[in-house]
Amino acid sequence: MKKTKSCRRTPKCSALTKYEKMEQEEIEKAVHR
Repeated sequence: MKKTKSCRRTPKCSALTKYEKMEQEEIEKAVHR
């Protein structure tokens, strides 16, 4: 979580964090099922 905050400053890292969040959401949905 700390890495994401410090990563927001960089544009490339911000995109990666967005993809990671999408993946986390998909994993959570699969786990809930």
